[in-house]
Amino acid sequence: MVLPLVAYLAMHSESRILRLACWASVPLVALGALFTYWRGGALALGAMVALAWLRTRHRLAMLAPIALLGLGELAFAPDALLKRLGSIDDYGSDPSAMGRIAIWRVALELGLRNPLTASASRRRRCPMSSRRSARR
Repeated sequence: MVLPLVAYLAMHSESRILRLACWASVPLVALGALFTYWRGGALALGAMVALAWLRTRHRLAMLAPIALLGLGELAFAPDALLKRLGSIDDYGSDPSAMGRIAIWRVALELGLRNPLTASASRRRRCPMSSRRSARR
């Protein structure tokens, strides 16, 4: 996500105009992350906001703006977005999520078998490549 980079620029830029532009774009970038309907982006956004809140010295002062922005963004969210975000609990029925988890398991197994190269030691085909060649 680009949001941490925008926040970094806003905090460390010498140009006042650039700082203001970056701070003004932070809620817009957050909206963009939410309205892509990507559940991973919503989780990353929540984790980033929580981490930023924990690292600030002014936790009580920041609680109100964070809550207002979060509630404001969710107030205008369409029902389809809320339904999509609600499906995070039931990822087992989503074929896309289960496919990713299967690939992560294969990658983890390869990495554990060959920690230096994280690849097959002999010229073996990846279990997922047989599916790809079967479709052609």
